[in-house]
Amino acid sequence: MKLASLLLLLAGFATTTLAGTAPFACNLNAMNREERQRYGVLVQKMRKAQVGQKELANGFEFSIDPKRFSLVELAEWITYESKCCPFLTFGVTVDGGNVRLALTGEKGVKEFLKAELGV
Repeated sequence: MKLASLLLLLAGFATTTLAGTAPFACNLNAMNREERQRYGVLVQKMRKAQVGQKELANGFEFSIDPKRFSLVELAEWITYESKCCPFLTFGVTVDGGNVRLALTGEKGVKEFLKAELGV
């Protein structure tokens, strides 16, 4: 699952510089030890709950099974992820029983995500 690869990458420290863009860096040091442990649990659970992926103009959208990963857990994951990767923009859409998470950002973020996801 490609979301899992991104989440694991973002859990550590990664820097990618693309031609003509500023580097994007994820910094795990933005979280304390307890937060990193909880974040790791959430990453594993979220990976198992991913049921789809779609490319957007400025990032990617992932479909999440809310029976396997609650909205409360998703909000908690976003809180941690936004600490270490402040250049990402997070969007959550709830439509009936469907939950979608969009990871987007300024110019270069989509390419960063593509490079790190291998898509």
